[in-house]
Parts: sequence; C-alpha cells; structure tokens
Amino acid sequence: SSAPEIVPVPRHVPVGDTFNRANTANGLGSTNVGVSARAWQVFSGTWGISGKQAYMSAPGGAPALAVFDVGEKAYSITWTIGVEVAGWNGYVIRHGDSGYYFFSMNGANLTLYRTPTTVVHNFGAVSLDPGDLLRADVDGLSVEVFLNDVSLGVTAMTMYDTYQNVGFR
Repeated sequence: SSAPEIVPVPRHVPVGDTFNRANTANGLGSTNVGVSARAWQVFSGTWGISGKQAYMSAPGGAPALAVFDVGEKAYSITWTIGVEVAGWNGYVIRHGDSGYYFFSMNGANLTLYRTPTTVVHNFGAVSLDPGDLLRADVDGLSVEVFLNDVSLGVTAMTMYDTYQNVGFR
C-alpha cells in the first residue's frame, strides 16, 4: 500500500517530531523535540519509521490515522513533504473525540476537509513536492495555510476549537 511519508515538525509549540530514531515497522513511538515527549496515538493502520520519515504500510481501516497532542489550543505545525499525498491521505489538525480536520489533495487542489468528507475550503491548485513545507497556523476556529512560507489563505472552521491533536492520515 502506498502511504504518505511526511515529517511533521510543529513550530511555536513545545513539542515536535523529526523521527530521528531507529527504523521500525511497529509504530511511531514518542515525539523527540521539545520539553516533554508525547506518545503518538495510532487509531487505525500500521505505522512505522524508515529513514527518519514516518510511513503508513497498511491502512487497517478507513482512514489510517496517527496523531499526538501538541499541548496547546493555538499552534503552528509544519509538515515536511516526503511524497505527494492523494485521495483521502493527508495532514490532520484539531483531532479529538468527535472528529477532526485534514488537508488533502483533491486532484491538483489542496483542500481542507472536516471528517468524514465535508469540504471546508479549497486553497487552489498547488504542487506538493518532496521537501516542500506545508504549514498550518491554528488559532481558535481560524487556520492560515502556507506552502514554503507563502500564505495560501485563511479560512474558518466551525467546530473542534479546543482539540489539540495533530498528525496524519
């Protein structure tokens, strides 16, 4: 199964992960940047680390999902792109008990969705190439999205403003 290989590195929050640890096919372990390690929570799928990048080797259910708690309600998170994602694979913000938001490619367009498949905002045609930096500055019910430090726009979310988990699916 083809899966996104991404390296999330949050900014302006006390926790992050560079996946700078031994290769494993048995989970993601704990974050390695910041004042305290945070355990990755796997909700679905088989996740691992290879070459300092996270990967999903088997969906195990729809959708595969792994997140960690950043410890803040307002945060900025940057994902370093390993391979372009398509379909329902993507980058998760504001994950909690009731649902979450995620960015994914919809054809050539970067789109923010609210689970399960509600389109929140289409940020337009972009290309996510290996090494690109996708960043989300999240505060309350607002998110500003950047690609390589260029703003793609700001949009409003309608719920989950207290959820602090981020990750990928």
